[in-house]
Amino acid sequence: PLIKALADSAVPVPPVALFEAGSDVVGTPFFVMERLDGETLATRIATGTEMHVGLVSEVAAARDALVAAESVVAERKPQI
Repeated sequence: PLIKALADSAVPVPPVALFEAGSDVVGTPFFVMERLDGETLATRIATGTEMHVGLVSEVAAARDALVAAESVVAERKPQI
């Protein structure tokens, strides 16, 4: 999956602990990620406007890393 392809990039994604491509286990493909300590996005937004500046900065940095990683992901994409 995409999140696994981003693991070697600067995009902040948690490690994938398990990826099941088949649908035998739960009826659909799925992946399990490592549990990380921290707050959910909803909690961060609800805490007040002073947190929004830091949050926007983090989102912008993640977006920049994603754009930079775009070529890495494209190189790993199977050609059809």
